[in-house]
Amino acid sequence: KHPAAVATLRTQYRMNAPVMDLCNVVLHDGDRRKSWATAQQLVCGSDEVSKARLALNESSEGGWVADVLKEPVSFVDVPPSSTQSARNTNEATVVATLVDALHARGLDLREVAVLTPFRAQLRELKRLLPSDVELSTVDRFQGKDA
Repeated sequence: KHPAAVATLRTQYRMNAPVMDLCNVVLHDGDRRKSWATAQQLVCGSDEVSKARLALNESSEGGWVADVLKEPVSFVDVPPSSTQSARNTNEATVVATLVDALHARGLDLREVAVLTPFRAQLRELKRLLPSDVELSTVDRFQGKDA
């Protein structure tokens, strides 16, 4: 009813460039050529935030965990679980493995947050992760200062 009262908030100050780029691709179907998509894309208002990376200690560990931790954004293919779809024990185990690896490389677990869209998955993660790790559903976490 009131198009003049709508404003697109494009400048953000929380995500580094790789995470922000993922959001732009997901939100705009990966098509940066469309003028409307370009006009709506997020931009980082801070060069420091844009370039931020985790400072992790070196590790001699190899394999998939080392590969995942080298990148600011990674996807891990996890086989389906035999449990209901909202709770995937295999996925929770992978998350626990990555949290353990981050802790072993010097990251304070109080600085780690794990988000899931499902309460059933949240219960599974609570069973596997140390209590210092912040766990939440996406809905509960939105708007919270992480």
